[in-house]
Amino acid sequence: MAEEPKPPSSDSFDAAPSLERYATPRRPLLPKLGRTSRQRKIYICLFVTSVSLAIFLPILFLVIVPKIAQANINGSKLTLSSAAIAKATTSSFALSSQGFVEDAGSIDATISFVNGTVDVTWTGSGTNGTDVPLARIFGMPDLVVKGAKGDLAIKDANVEIVDTAAMTKFARFMMLGADFEWRLSGNAQAKAFGMTIKGLTMDKTVKMKALNGLRNISITSFDLPRNDPAGGIQIVTITLMDNPSPMTIELGTIEFSVAFEGATVGTLSAQNVTLVPGANSLPLSGRLLTGTTPAALKALSQMFTSYIAGQPANITVTGTNVVPPSGAADWLAKGFQGIPLSVSLVPPVPQKLISDIKLGDMDVAFSPNDPSGLSAAVSVASLTATFKSPLAFPLKINQVQQRITITSASTKEDIATLEAPTAEADGDSTKGTLSTKVVGGTLKAIPGKNAQFAEFMKGLLTGDTVPFPLKGTSTVQAATAAGVVTISSVPIVDSPTVKGMNSLRDIRINSVAIKGGSQAGIQLEIGTILANPSQLSLSGLGEITFDMVFQNQRVGTVSLPDTGIKRGENAITATALFNPAPDSADALAAGKVMLTNFLGGRTSTININGTPQSGRIGSLAPALATLSIPTTLNGIPPTLIQSTTLSLNGVLGTIISQTASVTIALTNPFDAPFTLVSLDSTIKSNGQSIAAIQSQTVTPAFTLQGKTSGSTPKIDLKLQINGAAISGLFQAVGGNLLVDVTAEMRVRVGSYETSIAYAQSGVRTSLGSLF
Repeated sequence: MAEEPKPPSSDSFDAAPSLERYATPRRPLLPKLGRTSRQRKIYICLFVTSVSLAIFLPILFLVIVPKIAQANINGSKLTLSSAAIAKATTSSFALSSQGFVEDAGSIDATISFVNGTVDVTWTGSGTNGTDVPLARIFGMPDLVVKGAKGDLAIKDANVEIVDTAAMTKFARFMMLGADFEWRLSGNAQAKAFGMTIKGLTMDKTVKMKALNGLRNISITSFDLPRNDPAGGIQIVTITLMDNPSPMTIELGTIEFSVAFEGATVGTLSAQNVTLVPGANSLPLSGRLLTGTTPAALKALSQMFTSYIAGQPANITVTGTNVVPPSGAADWLAKGFQGIPLSVSLVPPVPQKLISDIKLGDMDVAFSPNDPSGLSAAVSVASLTATFKSPLAFPLKINQVQQRITITSASTKEDIATLEAPTAEADGDSTKGTLSTKVVGGTLKAIPGKNAQFAEFMKGLLTGDTVPFPLKGTSTVQAATAAGVVTISSVPIVDSPTVKGMNSLRDIRINSVAIKGGSQAGIQLEIGTILANPSQLSLSGLGEITFDMVFQNQRVGTVSLPDTGIKRGENAITATALFNPAPDSADALAAGKVMLTNFLGGRTSTININGTPQSGRIGSLAPALATLSIPTTLNGIPPTLIQSTTLSLNGVLGTIISQTASVTIALTNPFDAPFTLVSLDSTIKSNGQSIAAIQSQTVTPAFTLQGKTSGSTPKIDLKLQINGAAISGLFQAVGGNLLVDVTAEMRVRVGSYETSIAYAQSGVRTSLGSLF
């Protein structure tokens, strides 16, 4: 075994050989695992990586990751799909909301808010460009983000109001605006990769639809059921309110004032109200206030008018107060106060408020200044109807003004108007009755409808039960618990009937006086009873002249004076002119028979016939032209001859010549002078002819003044000598001879000359002188 070399001594240090081989070997910085170039590179990379990680990981987790987390938060988008405000007080409220975050980056994390608080700031519209701090949310839940998305669910988070005035302003804007923006900001931290990343901030602006003035409001039910004990009339209504926003607001009790045409007319309120997104059906109740000013009464009047007429009434409902269940919340109440909500009160289909109209006695007066008769004054003594109000509260009608259009029953066209000024009325909606009258009304034909109007008048004069179709409107003054209101345009559509004059078929002649005669004819004064069975009376007719017809021949005229035709029996003194046409043999013959019947005590059936020229009122001409009124003319007792006196030319001479003379004692039954012009007569005793006067002219003509008596000059008489005649002579001596006289007389009444066939029985005859 070789001997180990000994170390050199110190004495020989310099000269001594190298000591390396005796030194302890030093370890290299890198283990000598190999001596190849590849190995050396691996060892170098490992070393650099270790150093890099030692430097980068603190930077990554302390600098880069927070910045990435903050960038993800900044780049994310927060949306609130719903929000609910509840338990409002003056200083706080509870907030519940559903939302989500998106575009939150690729790192899954749970984001929480420091102390669970988030500040709420009003930004954007309504702020005049300056962010307005509103409140702070406590109890903000964590936000879990996965796959760049996450859901946010806030449940009854307490929200403390930091500025009540600002919150009031916001609440009002939220009620009126189309949308609003909230800025939600707060300190946050995130948990990711098993570590908590602190020092983050969240600052997000969310935009939500606002209530937009709650513009889509409609009333689905409306009633005024009864008077309110506090005054006025109770209102019960169901209102459909559309909330266009995703906001739910617990309001509690809400109160409104109701205005129409600028005047406050009532109040409304509802309890336990929570306004939810979409349709809200709110039962509201309140009262119409008693109107104390002209403006309020005018507004109430117009509101009732629109409702009853079936026309929408645009009502303004203004918020006056909100009292949440949790107590007063000034910011919510003040935000709600003064907000006007436009509501259209749409009534049901117009109802027939006035029906079953019954017209009482009607007076129609034509004007002497209007011969056309297309206008007349009208009064109706009574007008009753059934009155049905669409509203349940008591309503008393005390005045009515009417504007009526009369229509044709056959053609349905409008033919006339009836303007009726304001008249006293008695109407009661609880009883369903209405009564009034027409005083000083005006009936007027519609221009261009003259013929139709005349046909309507014809129906009234000639018909029995006559339809009276009418339509139009009434203006009523009504007393209600809310005040005396004027309701205009109350519709009227009905077809009552009236009792017509039935062609005045009942006319009776109770006296006839012959008053005079002229070349034109014999003038008569006829006392008549004209029965008018209708509800109508007519005045202003002027004189009405009819044809007097006997045996189908016109024998004269009958004129009714301008006294009008009243209801019931009319005692009228008519004037007649007897004048058969001189060129008509038939008319002269008929006239002779009629006059003969009259003087002989017999009855003549005559007709009083109208003509188109009967009256001066043009609109009545067609009606008068159709009238044909039958009546009877009773004759006067046949007492024209009082007695006769025979004068003989001696007994022998009379027998030989068979002639004698007679004086006739006459009584003039007329008021006019009566002249006997000629006479042709047969005298009988006991049925046998004993004498005759043969077409002898009375010379001189014998005239009696009206209602006087006298004896004619001697008139030649032709005797028939037979037993009856001789017996008669002896009876005549004692004044006991009664004879029957049949005569054809030519007479003049006044200056009118005509022929009369006259017969009288039992005329006493006496014997005058023998020579």
